[in-house]
Amino acid sequence: MKKLCIPLLSLSLLAGCQSMSGFNSYGQSFAVNGDEQISNAVRTSFSENEILADAPIQVSSDHGVVTLSGYVKKIRQADVAEQIASRVNGVKTVENRIIIRK
Repeated sequence: MKKLCIPLLSLSLLAGCQSMSGFNSYGQSFAVNGDEQISNAVRTSFSENEILADAPIQVSSDHGVVTLSGYVKKIRQADVAEQIASRVNGVKTVENRIIIRK
């Protein structure tokens, strides 16, 4: 019984620490994994699109504001990237900083 209590107690303490990770020292909430998940979802959507599959577009997200940057050859690619990113769940706005290089 003692062998089981120590691991369970340790696990409970770790779970309690994890539940506090969404708050800073002032009690204000912030995105823990949300922005990373949004960025990953946008990247995945790009990789599944014929027009964007090979485009070197960087994606970052901050509180649901997605920023796209990088270089593409066609205006259409930049437009499609913005449209796709704006449709991803959790995205509030998209800042399209993609540069067109011919």
